Amino acid sequence: ILTSKLLCYMALCFCSLWTLIFIVRVLRFANIITFNLAGASDVGPVVWIENASATVTAIQWIELIGYVVSTAIMIAILFTFILKLLKGLKSDQVFTHGNTRLLFALAATSFFFELFLMNKHIISGMREIHITSELFITPTIILLVAMLYSLAVKAEEENKLTI
Repeated sequence: ILTSKLLCYMALCFCSLWTLIFIVRVLRFANIITFNLAGASDVGPVVWIENASATVTAIQWIELIGYVVSTAIMIAILFTFILKLLKGLKSDQVFTHGNTRLLFALAATSFFFELFLMNKHIISGMREIHITSELFITPTIILLVAMLYSLAVKAEEENKLTI
C-alpha cells in the first residue's frame, strides 16, 4: 500500500507540473507572456491568418478551443482519479465503479486530446491536419485498462459476497 500511495503522490506531482505547463502555454497562446520555453519551442502566440476564409479561421478557433478544453478535461479527470485512488487506498476500496467511469471518460477524452495535440501547429498559422496512429493507440490502451479495471471491480464485488 505504501508503494501505491507513493505512486499516487508522484502522479499528483506529474499532474501539477502538467497543469503549470498548460497554464504557461495558454498564456503564451494569448501572447500574455512572451518568452520562449526551451529555445526552439513550438509554443507561440496564436497567429491568425490574414485574409483567410471563414472556414480557415473557424478551424483555427476549433483547434484552439479543442486543445484548451481537452487538456483541461484530461487534467481534471486525472486529478480526480488519483485523488479517488488515494481515498480508496485508505478505506480499502480501490476498485470502484466511479473510478471505472473516470477511466472510460479518460479514454474518450484522450482521443480528442491526441487529435488536438498533434494538430496544435494550426494555432500557429499552419494549414495542414495530421492524423496518425498515435491518435488511436493511447485511447485504446486507456480503454483496455478501463475494461480490466471494470473486471477488477466485478471480481472484488464477488469476493465480498463470497466472504
